[in-house]
Amino acid sequence: VLLIGCQDANSQARLLCGECLGQLGAIDPGRLDFSTSETQGKHFTFVAGVEDPNFAYGLLTELTRAFLAYADNVRAQDSAAYAIQELLSIYDCRETNTDCPGSRLWRRFPEQVQEILEPHLNTRYKSYQKAVNWSKMKQPIYLSKLGDNFAEWSATWAGYLITKVRHDLARKVFDCCSIMMKNDYKVTIYLLPHILVYVLLGCSQEDQQEVYMEIMAVLKHDDQSTRRLEDSASDLSQLSTQTVFSMLDHLTQWARHKFQILIAEKSAGKSSKDRGDLKTSSEDYEEYQNVTRFLDLIPQDALAVASFRSKAYTRAVMHFESFITEKKQNIQEHLGFL
Repeated sequence: VLLIGCQDANSQARLLCGECLGQLGAIDPGRLDFSTSETQGKHFTFVAGVEDPNFAYGLLTELTRAFLAYADNVRAQDSAAYAIQELLSIYDCRETNTDCPGSRLWRRFPEQVQEILEPHLNTRYKSYQKAVNWSKMKQPIYLSKLGDNFAEWSATWAGYLITKVRHDLARKVFDCCSIMMKNDYKVTIYLLPHILVYVLLGCSQEDQQEVYMEIMAVLKHDDQSTRRLEDSASDLSQLSTQTVFSMLDHLTQWARHKFQILIAEKSAGKSSKDRGDLKTSSEDYEEYQNVTRFLDLIPQDALAVASFRSKAYTRAVMHFESFITEKKQNIQEHLGFL
């Protein structure tokens, strides 16, 4: 309501809404439902997983962009073509006479996109990726030999995380896209938040610790040393930090989305005592706990410093306020940061 009020035609009303927002302090954007009705005529829909048709639609759209962008790079375009071919098959996305999920997904694409996708319904691309011995991979990957530039770090980390995914459909989807991640970091950025969710849903304590170490390596990257290195190293720090933020934001939104589902299931469960429903609810709660426990591991003060370093000042204030509140810190002791 206050955000909508800030767009009011009356300047006095806008000022009052702004003052109210100031009193609330920094707000985690992951806790807000943003409406895009002003620009798109529809409400924002959070994409929780690979089963969501919106996920398939978004990923195929992103891969179509990549396919067109690499018209002068045969290897990269073939990688995009392979991923498109496999995804169309996985989601059974094609025009049919029946009203099935695959045909509904197909009809969502504009005609010009369908023209690009259609030939891939009958292609026979095969992947010839070299097998990677992940057990010998140095941890954390960030700033290692395979993590000294953003594109290579993000693709290598995503590839390693995919090996930890236990969900069958998610693993198939991510596997077929992994070949494209080496050619286009935008595809990697699109997929990394989703990959991380599925890793946390079924990983061991050791796997979770590795993810934590990788994220902390990015957040605690010494910017002073970065300034003495090449510009590419500075870009690595900036882009990697922004990527980690987007991944953590997605986890926060996913946890909130899952919590809302649990509340709805609990309400429905009062009128239904079905054992299957109780089992599903228990699994959902365990998944919710896995993600929220991981989020709680990330120190708010480290997030605040990393935000400030990457010039995300609003985010820095948000995390700093959370740090002061959660740890019951005396703000006078942290005036140096302010």
